[in-house]
Amino acid sequence: MPENPMPENLMNSVLAKLYDVIANGDGVTVPKSEDNFFTWCSPGIPFDENEFDFLQQGLTGVIKPESLTTKDAAGVETKRELTDVERAELLAQNTSQMYMQAESFARFVDFIPDASGMNDALARMNIKNDEGTLSDVYDFVLRFSQVANTELSADDKAKIEKYRQLLQVEREKEDLITGEKIKVMEESPLVKLYAEKRAAWEEASLVYNNSRINALTASTPRDVHDFAINASIYRSRVNFAMSDWINNGYKNEFEGIAARIDQMSSRDLTIIKAIYKDALAKARLTGIVGGGDFYYTSLAPAGFIKSKG
Repeated sequence: MPENPMPENLMNSVLAKLYDVIANGDGVTVPKSEDNFFTWCSPGIPFDENEFDFLQQGLTGVIKPESLTTKDAAGVETKRELTDVERAELLAQNTSQMYMQAESFARFVDFIPDASGMNDALARMNIKNDEGTLSDVYDFVLRFSQVANTELSADDKAKIEKYRQLLQVEREKEDLITGEKIKVMEESPLVKLYAEKRAAWEEASLVYNNSRINALTASTPRDVHDFAINASIYRSRVNFAMSDWINNGYKNEFEGIAARIDQMSSRDLTIIKAIYKDALAKARLTGIVGGGDFYYTSLAPAGFIKSKG
């Protein structure tokens, strides 16, 4: 307890304790880590709760209730009917607003913290502005980094070649232009049967699922009657197709071979790096006003701003 128990001193003591536990650990619940840092944004930056609508709503526009009412000179509200053109315009406006909210928040948090010079009490965090944003540096690292190339052993290469010979066959084919015999690789009978039986199972499954969807969204009684009476037959076809796929379509054998090849060939770190690059690229969006790229950023839970909890 501080000697002068004024509100600001009490608050400073609480904040200092929180920082000490989160950054340095308490030895029980929070382990000590050299990489942890914690800082307060002081003074706080005010946000209106509506600026986080994109977290729950997503980036697709909706028509807000206030758009359906009008006020006269006396302040009396009346509801109005929207035309198709007005509805489309409101949806487009709200969609643009969601993108602008997402871009604003993404740029607000896309920075590199500078933890140098922090003390053990109330830390004051700086931002490193000389190396670009956090996403810039991450993208730079992914593009220019070199990862270890894991060479497969001779035994693994032999196994992979053996498995691949089960999935493809070599045959001679006559060139239609020159008439010469050329060698080409084709799917093996195992693969062809696997694809055929898989297609049959997918077709039976789609028939069953579509019948169920029609019943759930029925506009006529017939769709409901059809699923209620024939669902067992549709499902029986799905089960039969699965059994046929397993017994005659080499389902387990093909997937086992593919899994073994993947297990041995996916140890290369370049594959992991490619996955990271793909994940970063999929998160990239382009701002509709400035035209600059940003990376979609969210918070968890998404509805904490308006939560009653």
